[in-house]
Amino acid sequence: MPSRSNDTTVPPREGLLTLPAEIGNVPAFLEHVRQCAQRVALDAGRVAELELAVEEAVANVCTHGYPQGGGDVEIRCSMEADGKRLCVEIADSGEPFDVSAAAGPDLTGGLDERPVGGLGIHLIRQLADEIHYERSGDRNILRIMISARAGDEG
Repeated sequence: MPSRSNDTTVPPREGLLTLPAEIGNVPAFLEHVRQCAQRVALDAGRVAELELAVEEAVANVCTHGYPQGGGDVEIRCSMEADGKRLCVEIADSGEPFDVSAAAGPDLTGGLDERPVGGLGIHLIRQLADEIHYERSGDRNILRIMISARAGDEG
């Protein structure tokens, strides 16, 4: 009988990766998104922006989504039908949190005057062309859309 590895990855389907919601898995999620983006020929600058937005979103889930520990993050990449935008869907069964409705940070004060946190959500909003959140059953689903080429936002 073949030995079974300790790999906790759900068997891959096109554009799908599921791993435990642990900060140590963020690089694997980013590599997955990078590969998806390269397969659909996203401009290098757009790939970097997408990676940063996804890193912030996944880190938030890993840090805040499962206060009791345990749980997974699922990332699915797909190209929109018109071929102009890549959609990265980040899903988890953690605490409900609508990134799209969260208050933005106060950027008026100095760094030493601002509360910790909130800049990651601001970055996601600034880097993505669009973000959409929904709570479906017990799952948070965040969709980050980014155009394939700079200037094609839409």
